Amino acid sequence: MKLRIFIILFCLAFSIKAQHTYYSSLNQNLLSVNPAFAGTNKQLRTQAIIGETGMPKYGGKNIQSYYAGFDCLGKKYSGFGLSFSNSNSGQVLRHTQVDFSYALHFTIKNKIKIVHAYQFSFFEYKYDRTKLSFGEQSINTSDVFAFVNSSEIVPSQYKRNVDFSSGLLIYGKRFYAGASILSITQPDEGLLGVSKRPITQIYQGKYRFLNPDKFNFDIYGFAKLQKIVWINHDGYHTKNIRESFVQYGTYLNYKAFSIHIAHRVNEVSEYDAFIAGVAINTYGFKIGYNNKCNYGSHLSNYFFNEFYLQYSFGRNKKEDSESKGIKLID
Repeated sequence: MKLRIFIILFCLAFSIKAQHTYYSSLNQNLLSVNPAFAGTNKQLRTQAIIGETGMPKYGGKNIQSYYAGFDCLGKKYSGFGLSFSNSNSGQVLRHTQVDFSYALHFTIKNKIKIVHAYQFSFFEYKYDRTKLSFGEQSINTSDVFAFVNSSEIVPSQYKRNVDFSSGLLIYGKRFYAGASILSITQPDEGLLGVSKRPITQIYQGKYRFLNPDKFNFDIYGFAKLQKIVWINHDGYHTKNIRESFVQYGTYLNYKAFSIHIAHRVNEVSEYDAFIAGVAINTYGFKIGYNNKCNYGSHLSNYFFNEFYLQYSFGRNKKEDSESKGIKLID
C-alpha cells in the first residue's frame, strides 16, 4: 500500500517539477525551446500540440498537456511571439502559462542572421487534493499527505507568479544554433512549500544535408540543463539535477513526408528514451505525431503520445515550391 501511495505521489511531484513544456523535438513548441525563434518564419506561424503521458499500471491519472503558439515578423528587425501552455494531472494539479516574446533580428552580409530575444511569462498552478484518486481502493487523502509530509501542511490552492527568459539564435540557409536561459528570475512556484523555479539552460543545433528536389535530411543536437532546488516546510534544502538531458536525432525528409528518429540520454538513467515520429508538410501546412518510449524496466508500462499541427500563413504554392527542402526553420 505504501509503495503504491509513494509511486502516485512521485508522479504528482514529477508533474509539479515539470516547469516548462515537454520537448520532444526542435520543430515544435519553438517559443518554449527558445524565444529567439519568434519571427524566423517571416509570415505568421501557428503551432498547436496535444500530448498525453501516463503510467496506468500504478493507477495514477494521465497527464494531458496542450500548447499553442503564434509568431511573426512585425517589421524587418522585430519578431513577436505569443504562446500558451497548459497541463493537468487528473484534475489534481493544473499548470497554465502565457508567454510573450520579443526578438531583434540582425543580418550579416545578407547570409547569416542573428536573433536576440526576451520573453515575459505569467504562470498559475492550481491544486485540488480532493480530486486525488487511488484506483478502486478507498484512501483518506489527508493520511496520504501525513505519510509524506506532515498533517500540519495545508497546501495552497493557487500559486501565481511571473517569469523572465532570454534566447539567442544564429542561422543560415542550412544550419542554426541557439541557446536560451529560462526562468532567469527564479520565481517561487511552490504549492507544498517554497520551490524556486530553476534556471534552465537549453542549447540546440541543426544542420541540413539536402537535395532540394527529392530527398534531404537534418541532424540535430539538443541539450537541457536544469538544477532543481526545493525548500520544504521545515526549511530542509534538497538540490538535485533530475530534468537534464541530451537528445540527438535526425529528420528524414522526402518531398512532403518526414520521419523523425531520436535518442534521449537523461540525467536519471531510468528515463533514457527513444523518440520516433512521422509528419506531412506541404504548402505551409504541417501535421505530425511523436511517440516516446522509455526503456527503464520500472517504466515498462509508461507511455507518451503527442500530436501537433502547424500552419504558416501568407505562403502560396509558388513560394512553397521554390523553398521546399531548403527552408530550415519551418
